[in-house]
Amino acid sequence: MGTMNLQFWGHHRIVGSPREIVIEYGRILRQKGFLPPNSRSRKQFVKMSEAFIRKPKLKEMKAVKVLIDGEAGNGAMLPRPIMELYETARDFYVYVEENEVLGCCALHIEMENLAEIRSIVVKSDQRGKNVGVKLLQACMDEADDLGIERVYALTRVPDFFLKHEFIEIDKHKLPHKVFNDCVRCPLFPDCDEVAMVHDLRPYNPSAFEIGQRSEDDAT
Repeated sequence: MGTMNLQFWGHHRIVGSPREIVIEYGRILRQKGFLPPNSRSRKQFVKMSEAFIRKPKLKEMKAVKVLIDGEAGNGAMLPRPIMELYETARDFYVYVEENEVLGCCALHIEMENLAEIRSIVVKSDQRGKNVGVKLLQACMDEADDLGIERVYALTRVPDFFLKHEFIEIDKHKLPHKVFNDCVRCPLFPDCDEVAMVHDLRPYNPSAFEIGQRSEDDAT
């Protein structure tokens, strides 16, 4: 059938026969955790295809809100109005099993070189299955594809991020812009969240951030 040239996820390119492309595509899916290790049979593939991580459909944002509101009720994160979730739907990845949304995570871009990991939630009966890890990795892969230099999270569970090469920093070293949501928090201004960052490439503060810090120093 000849040679084909296929590119996907922005940077993976496979050249070869259709059979070679299918084999290599499966290897990459297993490497990214979207297929179980060494899966070979059609039965295994179908079983895995019923549970996967992808971008949400707009109609699924109500289910995302239910997940977020559940954690917001425990004080773990901020609630998100449904209209905000519709507006930011493209920020999200969801974990779906048999058409049910069981987890979510968002990559929210703040500026050219900075993005936030936010609203990472996994339904309680799905925890311990590395779903949260895979959701985080999907967001990190997208940030890398976009050329983002630094990804950060404000969290009350820093140990989760420490396991994935984030480090803790003084939250006041983040640009003021990232705290716009904080005024909605019942704990404001006595926030107990920890700032965690992961640099995907050398981080160069923007002119906006440098100007902001100069103003802080002057005051």
